[in-house]
Amino acid sequence: MIDQSSLDAKVVRELFEFDSERGVLVWRERPREHFKTDRAWKARNSRYAGKDAGHLDKDGYTYIQVLGRRRLAHRLIWLYVHGSMPDGVLDHESGRRSHNRLDNLRTATLIQNGRNRKRPNNNTSGRMGVIWDRSRGRWLAQIRVGPALKHLGRYSDFKEACKAREAAERANGFHINHGRTE
Repeated sequence: MIDQSSLDAKVVRELFEFDSERGVLVWRERPREHFKTDRAWKARNSRYAGKDAGHLDKDGYTYIQVLGRRRLAHRLIWLYVHGSMPDGVLDHESGRRSHNRLDNLRTATLIQNGRNRKRPNNNTSGRMGVIWDRSRGRWLAQIRVGPALKHLGRYSDFKEACKAREAAERANGFHINHGRTE
């Protein structure tokens, strides 16, 4: 039986193979000693061995049930490859939460991760930080840096408001994919 209390790189490598081309974990055939009965061992291997592990949730992340807990696939992949969990958070550089190839994963701080967000579904202008100010009949450009919401100006032209926002993103270290959709 596998020790249920700790998940480390050794256990992850015992349970999965990593398909680096596709960025997915594939269930390995598990040895008999992992199971209490022959029936459980045979059932598990016939159902899962050689198949992609996990499922997508409503937020677009791939989750895998491992040792009785639901775990994020990208964190398990990091553990598999690097031998330990990352310091901080893992950011999907492309913004695609299900894209778990190593070239798309990077360690990041919460601030860096927040500066690589995709545009929210309720955004009506099509550009983060640019909103229509109905009371003044102009486009308002703004950016949040730390706790402060910085006013970048009001513009009669949407493109000018977008340029102001883009300049502020560059000046404040936002990722190039920030505000882009998948």
